[in-house]
Amino acid sequence: MPRALARTCAAVARAVAGRSGFDLPRPTGPMSVGTLTFTLERPREPRGISAGRFGVSVWYPGRPSTRRAPYGSGGPGIKRRIYRSLVTAHAARDVAFAVRHERAPVVVYVAGWGGERTDNTALGEELASHGFVVAAIGDLRFDGPPNSRLAGPLDLSSPQAYEATLRLAHEKMAFDVLRVSAVLDRLALLDAADPAGRFTHRLDLARAGIVGYSFGGAVALEACRHDRRLRAAMNMDGWLFDAATGYRGGVPYFLVTDRAPLPGPDDLNAADSAHRYASALTIADEARQREVLQLGGYELRVDGADHLSFADVPLYALRHRYGSRHAGASLISRAVRDHAVAFFEAALTGKPSPLLVPGRRKHPPMTLASWPANGARNGA
Repeated sequence: MPRALARTCAAVARAVAGRSGFDLPRPTGPMSVGTLTFTLERPREPRGISAGRFGVSVWYPGRPSTRRAPYGSGGPGIKRRIYRSLVTAHAARDVAFAVRHERAPVVVYVAGWGGERTDNTALGEELASHGFVVAAIGDLRFDGPPNSRLAGPLDLSSPQAYEATLRLAHEKMAFDVLRVSAVLDRLALLDAADPAGRFTHRLDLARAGIVGYSFGGAVALEACRHDRRLRAAMNMDGWLFDAATGYRGGVPYFLVTDRAPLPGPDDLNAADSAHRYASALTIADEARQREVLQLGGYELRVDGADHLSFADVPLYALRHRYGSRHAGASLISRAVRDHAVAFFEAALTGKPSPLLVPGRRKHPPMTLASWPANGARNGA
């Protein structure tokens, strides 16, 4: 048996036996973390979307407990179910809220196109350990029942599919913005009078931000345009589509992405339609991101990262966790979570962080640039 395969099989055996081989990283904040889920009625607009419900996962500062909640939300697919049964998180289910003297700021998390609300559990737990309440929503394909029209795939296989995807992205974004506002509305009600008593007078909706992964990054920016309760937006490697249209600034914006070069002429003329249209979207998105950043924000470009680096996948997937890239992937994931905490602490609580100062040496290698509200760029 090859050595690499032998090591992988041994690691799987240890994980199955002891449930320790696939632990998510332990949160670094001073607080223990609790978690719970609830469901909300699905908004009825746009275009008369049928009645339904969607789930919300919440991580919050909680009382210490040894009862870990299972990872994930049990989405479809045997591979997904296997990982959900093996991976362990650090939050405790349904514990009491931690003893605090001030209300906790709120961060809404929006998953990517087709993604689950638990795809960034490590980030949710990390923020909660630093005093935030994080409420996460997934793609509407996981609604009950799913809306088949808006749950369609991101399809770049032909000119017609590309145009249809752009239209669908616009509609999905508008609907997700309504869902984000519905989550904030429910949290406001829980702060006023939680029937369970857990969140009553615990949540500070005047200090609310939003973070999205992939397509959720576009939703994050768009939601800030429509819901003034949101004071900061973080985009983890997501195309903006038309979210930047009409954007006038007013909230700090943090783009976290890789350092891959922009596509060139060969990419734009590739025989493969998906590659060709993805390249066109990437080039158009670069200009949109520049427009948004110049109205006030930060851009973190991470060496060695790919799209999955900004979700939980590298922390548990076999080909990432036990491959040659594992050490780098873990460091990248750690750095992204650290910068997310620093950004939301600065934007929502006024706490400065040296991580948000351009020009400081970073490990793993990454480059931070910032733009104040007047549009002048700092850093390189």
